[in-house]
Amino acid sequence: MMGDQGITNDILGAKRSAELLQVRNILFNNPDSRSALLGRKILLGILADADTTNLIISTQFWDASDADKVINSLSEEKILGMPVKELYTFRINDSLHYYAAFKEDLLMISPSAHILTERLALDPAKKNKFHTYVDQRQQISKNKLLTGYIDFNTLKRAGLTFLSGKMDGELAFLNNLDAFAEVNYNFSKTKLQLYGTTVVNGMQNYYRLFSELSPVPITINNVLPANTSSYKIFGIDDINKFKDLLAAHFKRAGLERSAKDLFNNIRQRYLIDLQNTVYSNFKNEMMTFQLA
Repeated sequence: MMGDQGITNDILGAKRSAELLQVRNILFNNPDSRSALLGRKILLGILADADTTNLIISTQFWDASDADKVINSLSEEKILGMPVKELYTFRINDSLHYYAAFKEDLLMISPSAHILTERLALDPAKKNKFHTYVDQRQQISKNKLLTGYIDFNTLKRAGLTFLSGKMDGELAFLNNLDAFAEVNYNFSKTKLQLYGTTVVNGMQNYYRLFSELSPVPITINNVLPANTSSYKIFGIDDINKFKDLLAAHFKRAGLERSAKDLFNNIRQRYLIDLQNTVYSNFKNEMMTFQLA
């Protein structure tokens, strides 16, 4: 499904996306693995790995006893090689192989052996914050066609594999963003639906202020210049409440002096008093945009 929608192509590239389809076909065409995995959730993890990105496919059998059946069946088909330190080679074709690891009812597949070795060494009882977040959201988010979970801390490291130095411009906020997000994806012949939630960790994060406000429907449209390169829309249901939250944020983060100096510089340079102009004219939506 992800391949048909072009999602894996956009994220991983056409070559890696084609390899994932081959892995899927191998597992689906084998009767034992198909029956053991049919109806199970498939997790595709995209990871920052040194100076590149990597991936891991993870799923669970209906029963731990299914693992031995699948290992024997795939070994007979010469898909799995002999295990070395808990890892099997997973033959995709004559010139390409991935690696597979089985642990009780768990199956993991990755192009890189060290990705699996690192996961096998983890203590299941010691989950990090992101794993806990995913587990909690999976209990709540059901009947979704496709759900993506994003650890912005990892996303930041992945971004640095393509950029030298810190991210700037529209990506600058990722340098210091400690947050998790869930994105749900549904589609039909006529409509595509994309929605989700974000949890911001740390009390000093600016984006956390918006979690204390009620959602606002976005109505701004058809007002952007034709040469707009990027834009952001903010929905704020109560501007006075937000003003107090922002003042408290500046104080907590030690930014009161910097904010005051910035407001003064804008007033002197552009003859605009932001404090009075914004708060007196604001209703419930605000947009910033950048021209190409």
